Amino acid sequence: MPIIDFACQEHGPFEQYRSVHSQELPPCPECGITAERHWITATEAPLPNAVVVYQAPDGSFRFPGDPNGLSAKQYDRQGLKRVEARGWAEVRQLEHTIEQHENRNRGQHQDLLQARREAGQHSRRGELFYRMKSMSRLGREVARLSIERSNNRPLPRRGEAGFHVEAYSNDRSNRDESRDGRGMRRRD
Repeated sequence: MPIIDFACQEHGPFEQYRSVHSQELPPCPECGITAERHWITATEAPLPNAVVVYQAPDGSFRFPGDPNGLSAKQYDRQGLKRVEARGWAEVRQLEHTIEQHENRNRGQHQDLLQARREAGQHSRRGELFYRMKSMSRLGREVARLSIERSNNRPLPRRGEAGFHVEAYSNDRSNRDESRDGRGMRRRD
């Protein structure tokens, strides 16, 4: 449910979570008088500042805490390209570009980890097979079941890096208070 703006004649504007289709007007939280719907004009709506990131020549990104702070000045001195996104469409494009770069790097890293995992597993299994010769029949059976269980375990999946700009992406559907104790979305 979105946040809808209402206004009381005496106490001014306030917000409430409401269904878009609800025609019912809520009472003012201060005085209890029925409020009116308050439509925010484009000039009243606060616009978020530009999203500023710096792109290195290798395609990686740096994120200054303050677009005009010390880290931003340091990135300017280093000759990194300043990228500014000023609207919803530009921010989405920037998120997509960063996501692609992060997924590419993440994929290479996961391939390296998988190769290391397989090499370690191969050496451990070789030693296990060697030791199985001196084990009892029950010990060999337990070792075989352990190997089988290891073979049936799913490989780690490559997921999305999950990069997003919160000022443009953090709505009620992905804030913590809209989730229950198990992390599942609440239906209010």
